[in-house]
Amino acid sequence: MKEITRHHTGFFELFEPTAELVYECIFEEKRSEISAILQSILLIEAAANCCIFDLNLNKKLGDELDKLSIFAKFDTYLLVKTAGSKSLNRGDYHCQNVAELISLRNSIVHPKLYRMNWLVESDEHESSTGYHLKTDRLKISQTCSGWVPNDSITVFKAVVEFISYFFIDTCNLTEQKTRLLLLTTPDDDADDIWVDSVRLRALQDRCNIKLQLWGVGVE
Repeated sequence: MKEITRHHTGFFELFEPTAELVYECIFEEKRSEISAILQSILLIEAAANCCIFDLNLNKKLGDELDKLSIFAKFDTYLLVKTAGSKSLNRGDYHCQNVAELISLRNSIVHPKLYRMNWLVESDEHESSTGYHLKTDRLKISQTCSGWVPNDSITVFKAVVEFISYFFIDTCNLTEQKTRLLLLTTPDDDADDIWVDSVRLRALQDRCNIKLQLWGVGVE
C-alpha cells in the first residue's frame, strides 16, 4: 500500500454541496440559506482561482496573480487566452450582479455597523416594525439576518449564469472545456466530467436554474 496525493479544485469541492444547500432551503424548508448564499458567492472566487491555475504559470508569478481581485483574475485570464483582444465588460448585467454579491460577501465577512430602518406607528403604544435594506440589483437583504430561503435561489442562479456568461459567451470555451477547467486538475487525467443528481435536476426543472453546462439532465 502506498500513499498518493491528489488535488481537487475549490470549485469542485463547493459546487455540488452548495447546490444541495439550496435544495434543502427550497424543498426541505431547512434554514440553511446563510450557508447556501455564502458558499454560492465563494464559487465565484473558486472559479477565478481556477482561471489562474489554468494559465500554468511559475509559482512566483502565480502567487503574485493570486493577490489580484476576483474580477482582475477573470480579466487576466481573458486577456491571456485571447492574446489581448478581449477584456471583461464589467458593466455587463452578469458582472454587475456578481459585483453586488462580492460587495455583499465582503460586508458580511468584515462586519461593521449595520443600518436597519424602522416604521413607527403613531399611536399610544408607538409600535414599530423593522425592515432590512435590500441590495439594488438582486433585491436581497444587505444583512445575513434578513436572508430568506428564496434568496438562496436568487444568488445561486446569478452565480451559475455568470459562470456560463464568462466561460462560454466571453471566453468562447466549449462546455466540456469549462467543466474540465473548473472541476478537474491534471491529477484526474479526465476527458470530461459531469455533475448530475436528482436534486440538481429539481433545481433546474422547478427553479429555472440552467445547469445543462454541468451535464444536469443531459442524456
